[in-house]
Amino acid sequence: MSKRFSALKPSVAVFNRPIDRETFRWTKRTLTGSDILPVPVAEINGNIYQIASFESVQKSVILITPGGFEEALTLSVELYGADTVTFAEWLAVYKKCAVLGIDFTAMPLPVSVKKDIKRCLQLFTAASRWNETLIFWLEQKNVPWKTVFLLAGMDDSKILYVTDYVLKKTPSLQSFRQFVESVTDFADKINSVTYDSETHAVITDRRTPAHAEADRIVNTLNGAVTVANKDNWESSALNWNFVIKSAEQYETVLKLLVERRGDVNAIYTLLGE
Repeated sequence: MSKRFSALKPSVAVFNRPIDRETFRWTKRTLTGSDILPVPVAEINGNIYQIASFESVQKSVILITPGGFEEALTLSVELYGADTVTFAEWLAVYKKCAVLGIDFTAMPLPVSVKKDIKRCLQLFTAASRWNETLIFWLEQKNVPWKTVFLLAGMDDSKILYVTDYVLKKTPSLQSFRQFVESVTDFADKINSVTYDSETHAVITDRRTPAHAEADRIVNTLNGAVTVANKDNWESSALNWNFVIKSAEQYETVLKLLVERRGDVNAIYTLLGE
């Protein structure tokens, strides 16, 4: 229980009066021990509002009388612990502030948010337009703020593109972070709101045309020989690798390399361009 909450001298009461459980609802989480403790409620202007454990319905409550909506919402966040609040939950708090006429910057925001509050306000303004599917996914994966800030810099069409990617691929957190970075880097080349893996791979291909063509030729060797370049194809020094398990296989590989010497010459020509 927060110091602010205790300072309001909460008292246990039994209510038959209606309790508004929606006005301050910003999370689906319940407080620890809420299954045995009375739920916290706030009396404001003669009305009773539940401020935590919104899924719990009890007649026995812990009653406080805050100075108004701002203090009540602040208490609600503090009861859960501001440091435990996810991005999606902060977004819900932001929306509550807008509805109730509360200054969002007065909330007990984490240091990482407060240190660049202007940027964070821009983030939540943008996120208010995002699809609920994307918001839900960000919450489930607990996506880092750094990645969420990249999303905030995208226009609505790119957000739809990212959302479609999430729906089609259900990616890991690492894959999602890499995807968001690629959309940020190649935003000017992405003109669709529908994600297609092959199209996206072409758009975000960082290889030079020569490197791409060299890769294509190497792939035609069908795995019998693999080619690697340790300096990201910045030089023509290649490692040609093959595994020989028999004399017959040795002959097969040599024959392949002789037959494909034109392709081998083409690879070195491309890398020399």
